Amino acid sequence: MVSLTLGDGTSTAAPVKRAAQWWVETVTTRTELADPVTAWDDLAWHALEPNPFYEAIMFLPAWDRFAAEGPTEIALVYRNGVRPQDPPELCGFFPFARERHGPIQLRTLWKHIYCFLCTPLVRQGVAVETLRTLCEWLEQDRQGPAVWQL
Repeated sequence: MVSLTLGDGTSTAAPVKRAAQWWVETVTTRTELADPVTAWDDLAWHALEPNPFYEAIMFLPAWDRFAAEGPTEIALVYRNGVRPQDPPELCGFFPFARERHGPIQLRTLWKHIYCFLCTPLVRQGVAVETLRTLCEWLEQDRQGPAVWQL
């Protein structure tokens, strides 16, 4: 806590905000995705644009059913909590599939036969930072496709 002295001589304590650190974790199997479900539900609830097809309750059964054509990796964008004791906050959910169009490899958001919307889940208020972190991660992936479709 930082103590501030006001003009009238009184002081007040203000929390110190630490700089947000952003990172991307990738998930490639169904079992790896079971761990962040609570954070995923919170993200879906606070998404800039809701997408029920990418919420856990609909996404997981679809992934089970369409596993052969399912996502090759899911990018989860996190940031540190505001306070040191806060857990990391899930800010973005991007299920990617890889496609090939002739000689070009493409990374695109996963869509199955019953999915009518491919808008990724991005937390309200931090969309710019979330997308910046994702794009930086995509640029650094030298093994991945050179073309992405979001």
